[in-house]
Amino acid sequence: MKREDVLLGVASIFIAVLMWFQVQPLFEPGREREFNVIVRLENRPAELYAFPEMESVTVVASGTLQALNRLETSRVEAVVDLAKLKEGSQRVPISIRAPADAQLEFRTLKPAVLVRAEKVESAERDVKIVTTGTPIEGLRFEGASTQPERVVLSGPVSMLSRVAQVQVTLDLPAARPGTTVSRALEILDKEGQPVPAVTAEPGKVTVSPAVVAAPASRDVPVIVEWSGSAAPGFQLGEITVIPQRIPLNGPSEIVSQLTAIRTEALAISALRENRTFEVKLVIPEGTTSEQSTVTVRVQVVKR
Repeated sequence: MKREDVLLGVASIFIAVLMWFQVQPLFEPGREREFNVIVRLENRPAELYAFPEMESVTVVASGTLQALNRLETSRVEAVVDLAKLKEGSQRVPISIRAPADAQLEFRTLKPAVLVRAEKVESAERDVKIVTTGTPIEGLRFEGASTQPERVVLSGPVSMLSRVAQVQVTLDLPAARPGTTVSRALEILDKEGQPVPAVTAEPGKVTVSPAVVAAPASRDVPVIVEWSGSAAPGFQLGEITVIPQRIPLNGPSEIVSQLTAIRTEALAISALRENRTFEVKLVIPEGTTSEQSTVTVRVQVVKR
């Protein structure tokens, strides 16, 4: 055998051994991989609420490196069956569900989870409306109601006792006359924080805001309606009114058309000296005023 053939044979054997060491770990059993999985609670009795001591567990997968590399951990579930759950604390076994084609063995570092079970109770509560912002210009907020006005809360006793208020939030800038909105309920404790594990039935209510057109206001001059004359040898001088202008309130389409407000008829008869009268105002239909009368001063002078 030639020397070159011997060297070539040795080199081939060396390369083959290296390749064997590279490939062999892929198929060698006994490899492990750890990952966390969210605990899934199943078959909880309706009359009980379960508080597990932990929300996730560490799962160990064992098998070949090739199978471990193929594993999609999102397809692995840690299941706790609560079908036999009773009130109080108890340890419940954890079972693993994994894809049938995983070709791996699974176990959890903790074989069971401690679960505390509480009785579920119900209670009725009023719904409070909390407003934010202010109505848009031209509108006025006069209150709101919900349908229904009361809801039924359900939850574990310890959580239900923490509920201080059930509320919905109404955004006033978005409120319009004659409209309703559906709002989700907020279940809060005395600190204004959400109370976990408590639900409401229904979970949403219909809010009906009482939003109306805000009355417009306009200052208009007062016109005195009078008739008559002074006594013989006298004549009427200046007639003044106090105040000279008053504000009228009402729908903008009415108020915008008003140019003045008049008094009831003032009869002047045979005056010989200055007089002051309290005269009623004639309030235009559809409007209001905080003032119902004005003071009229009539000056009388000799001819």
